[in-house]
Amino acid sequence: MKKSIAHQINFLMDPNDPNFPTLRSGRSITGQEPAPIDWNDVQTLLAIMMAFNEQAMKDGVKYANAAGRNIMTAEDFILGLKYNAVPSTGFYTIADLESKIASWRDNEVVQDMTTMAMGGEVEFSDDDEEEIEGVEEEDVPFSRAPDTDEVARKMHAAEQEYEGWEPSTTQREAVAIKRAIDKCILELEKAP
Repeated sequence: MKKSIAHQINFLMDPNDPNFPTLRSGRSITGQEPAPIDWNDVQTLLAIMMAFNEQAMKDGVKYANAAGRNIMTAEDFILGLKYNAVPSTGFYTIADLESKIASWRDNEVVQDMTTMAMGGEVEFSDDDEEEIEGVEEEDVPFSRAPDTDEVARKMHAAEQEYEGWEPSTTQREAVAIKRAIDKCILELEKAP
Protein backbone atom coordinates (compact mmCIF):
# COMPACT_ATOMS: atom_id res chain seq x y z
CA MET A 1 0.00 0.00 0.00
CA LYS A 2 1.29 3.43 -0.92
CA LYS A 3 2.20 5.66 2.03
CA SER A 4 0.13 8.75 2.68
CA ILE A 5 1.30 12.15 1.52
CA ALA A 6 1.56 13.28 5.14
CA HIS A 7 3.85 10.32 5.92
CA GLN A 8 6.00 11.09 2.88
CA ILE A 9 6.36 14.73 3.96
CA ASN A 10 7.31 13.79 7.51
CA PHE A 11 9.76 11.11 6.35
CA LEU A 12 11.34 12.94 3.44
CA MET A 13 11.69 16.38 4.98
CA ASP A 14 12.50 15.26 8.51
CA PRO A 15 14.44 17.98 10.36
CA ASN A 16 15.84 15.32 12.71
CA ASP A 17 17.63 13.75 9.74
CA PRO A 18 21.33 14.58 10.17
CA ASN A 19 21.54 15.13 6.41
CA PHE A 20 18.98 17.94 6.57
CA PRO A 21 21.54 20.72 6.07
CA THR A 22 19.58 23.75 7.26
CA LEU A 23 19.61 22.36 10.78
CA ARG A 24 23.34 21.76 10.95
CA SER A 25 25.02 24.31 13.11
CA GLY A 26 28.47 25.64 13.76
CA ARG A 27 30.53 24.27 10.90
CA SER A 28 34.13 24.51 11.95
CA ILE A 29 36.44 26.04 9.38
CA THR A 30 39.09 26.91 11.96
CA GLY A 31 39.27 23.54 13.73
CA GLN A 32 37.63 24.98 16.84
CA GLU A 33 34.67 23.43 18.55
CA PRO A 34 31.39 24.18 16.74
CA ALA A 35 29.09 26.79 18.21
CA PRO A 36 26.17 25.44 20.23
CA ILE A 37 22.86 25.01 18.45
CA ASP A 38 20.57 28.02 18.77
CA TRP A 39 17.19 26.34 19.43
CA ASN A 40 15.40 29.61 18.69
CA ASP A 41 16.79 29.41 15.14
CA VAL A 42 15.78 25.74 14.91
CA GLN A 43 12.21 26.63 15.88
CA THR A 44 12.15 29.39 13.26
CA LEU A 45 13.48 27.01 10.58
CA LEU A 46 10.81 24.46 11.49
CA ALA A 47 8.16 27.19 11.24
CA ILE A 48 9.45 28.16 7.77
CA MET A 49 9.36 24.51 6.72
CA MET A 50 5.78 24.12 7.95
CA ALA A 51 4.64 27.32 6.20
CA PHE A 52 6.37 26.15 3.01
CA ASN A 53 4.70 22.72 3.14
CA GLU A 54 1.31 24.26 3.95
CA GLN A 55 1.54 26.50 0.89
CA ALA A 56 2.75 23.61 -1.30
CA MET A 57 -0.25 21.54 -0.20
CA LYS A 58 -2.66 24.38 -0.95
CA ASP A 59 -1.13 24.78 -4.41
CA GLY A 60 -1.19 21.01 -4.94
CA VAL A 61 -4.93 21.00 -4.19
CA LYS A 62 -5.47 23.89 -6.63
CA TYR A 63 -3.60 21.92 -9.29
CA ALA A 64 -5.66 18.77 -8.63
CA ASN A 65 -8.84 20.84 -8.99
CA ALA A 66 -7.53 22.33 -12.25
CA ALA A 67 -7.01 18.76 -13.47
CA GLY A 68 -10.62 17.94 -12.65
CA ARG A 69 -9.84 15.90 -9.54
CA ASN A 70 -11.01 16.50 -5.97
CA ILE A 71 -8.17 14.45 -4.45
CA MET A 72 -4.58 15.66 -4.27
CA THR A 73 -2.05 13.02 -5.27
CA ALA A 74 1.63 12.88 -4.30
CA GLU A 75 2.43 14.18 -7.80
CA ASP A 76 0.21 17.22 -7.21
CA PHE A 77 2.02 17.88 -3.93
CA ILE A 78 5.42 17.61 -5.63
CA LEU A 79 4.27 20.13 -8.24
CA GLY A 80 3.26 22.38 -5.33
CA LEU A 81 6.71 21.92 -3.78
CA LYS A 82 8.43 22.78 -7.06
CA TYR A 83 6.17 25.79 -7.60
CA ASN A 84 7.01 27.12 -4.16
CA ALA A 85 10.74 26.32 -4.39
CA VAL A 86 11.73 28.28 -7.48
CA PRO A 87 12.61 31.92 -6.81
CA SER A 88 10.18 33.41 -9.36
CA THR A 89 6.93 32.04 -7.93
CA GLY A 90 5.03 30.60 -5.02
CA PHE A 91 6.39 30.88 -1.50
CA TYR A 92 8.51 33.95 -2.13
CA THR A 93 5.53 35.96 -3.37
CA ILE A 94 3.21 35.40 -0.37
CA ALA A 95 2.16 38.83 0.90
CA ASP A 96 1.83 37.92 4.60
CA LEU A 97 4.72 35.45 4.76
CA GLU A 98 6.17 36.82 8.00
CA SER A 99 2.85 36.50 9.83
CA LYS A 100 2.37 32.92 8.54
CA ILE A 101 5.83 31.96 9.78
CA ALA A 102 5.18 33.67 13.12
CA SER A 103 1.90 31.76 13.43
CA TRP A 104 3.63 28.44 12.76
CA ARG A 105 6.46 29.38 15.13
CA ASP A 106 3.92 29.69 17.95
CA ASN A 107 2.17 26.48 16.90
CA GLU A 108 2.19 23.63 19.41
CA VAL A 109 3.38 21.14 16.78
CA VAL A 110 6.49 23.21 15.97
CA GLN A 111 7.17 23.75 19.66
CA ASP A 112 6.89 19.99 20.27
CA MET A 113 9.21 19.27 17.32
CA THR A 114 11.78 21.67 18.78
CA THR A 115 11.48 20.05 22.20
CA MET A 116 12.00 16.60 20.67
CA ALA A 117 14.98 17.82 18.61
CA MET A 118 16.51 19.11 21.83
CA GLY A 119 16.17 15.60 23.26
CA GLY A 120 13.15 16.38 25.38
CA GLU A 121 10.06 14.29 25.89
CA VAL A 122 6.66 15.21 24.49
CA GLU A 123 3.48 13.45 25.51
CA PHE A 124 0.93 12.83 22.78
CA SER A 125 -2.68 11.96 23.42
CA ASP A 126 -4.58 9.40 21.38
CA ASP A 127 -6.43 12.33 19.82
CA ASP A 128 -3.19 13.45 18.14
CA GLU A 129 -3.32 10.48 15.73
CA GLU A 130 -5.87 11.25 13.05
CA GLU A 131 -7.19 8.43 10.96
CA ILE A 132 -7.82 9.47 7.39
CA GLU A 133 -10.68 7.50 5.97
CA GLY A 134 -12.02 7.43 2.48
CA VAL A 135 -10.32 7.18 -0.87
CA GLU A 136 -6.83 5.71 -0.99
CA GLU A 137 -4.23 7.61 -3.03
CA GLU A 138 -3.75 4.76 -5.46
CA ASP A 139 -7.46 4.88 -6.29
CA VAL A 140 -7.01 8.31 -7.88
CA PRO A 141 -4.64 8.35 -10.85
CA PHE A 142 -2.60 11.49 -11.47
CA SER A 143 -3.53 13.48 -14.56
CA ARG A 144 -1.94 16.69 -15.77
CA ALA A 145 -4.11 19.78 -15.80
CA PRO A 146 -4.56 21.51 -19.16
CA ASP A 147 -2.41 24.56 -19.93
CA THR A 148 -5.62 26.47 -20.59
CA ASP A 149 -6.01 26.76 -16.80
CA GLU A 150 -4.00 29.68 -15.34
CA VAL A 151 -2.95 27.77 -12.17
CA ALA A 152 -1.79 24.83 -14.26
CA ARG A 153 0.10 27.07 -16.69
CA LYS A 154 1.97 28.76 -13.83
CA MET A 155 2.76 25.46 -12.15
CA HIS A 156 3.94 23.88 -15.41
CA ALA A 157 6.23 26.88 -15.99
CA ALA A 158 7.59 26.55 -12.44
CA GLU A 159 8.16 22.83 -13.04
CA GLN A 160 10.26 23.66 -16.11
CA GLU A 161 12.15 26.32 -14.17
CA TYR A 162 12.76 23.85 -11.34
CA GLU A 163 14.36 21.32 -13.71
CA GLY A 164 17.05 23.86 -14.65
CA TRP A 165 17.30 25.54 -11.25
CA GLU A 166 20.62 25.06 -9.45
CA PRO A 167 20.81 27.23 -6.34
CA SER A 168 24.32 28.41 -5.48
CA THR A 169 26.07 26.90 -2.47
CA THR A 170 25.68 30.24 -0.68
CA GLN A 171 21.89 29.76 -0.80
CA ARG A 172 21.94 26.99 1.83
CA GLU A 173 18.19 27.03 2.44
CA ALA A 174 17.46 26.77 -1.28
CA VAL A 175 19.98 23.92 -1.65
CA ALA A 176 18.30 22.09 1.25
CA ILE A 177 14.84 22.60 -0.23
CA LYS A 178 15.91 21.38 -3.68
CA ARG A 179 17.66 18.37 -2.15
CA ALA A 180 14.55 17.48 -0.10
CA ILE A 181 12.20 17.83 -3.09
CA ASP A 182 14.52 15.73 -5.26
CA LYS A 183 14.47 13.09 -2.50
CA CYS A 184 10.64 13.18 -2.53
CA ILE A 185 10.68 12.64 -6.29
CA LEU A 186 13.05 9.67 -6.00
CA GLU A 187 10.93 8.09 -3.25
CA LEU A 188 7.77 8.57 -5.31
CA GLU A 189 9.41 6.90 -8.31
CA LYS A 190 10.35 3.91 -6.10
CA ALA A 191 6.81 3.54 -4.70
CA PRO A 192 4.79 0.62 -6.08
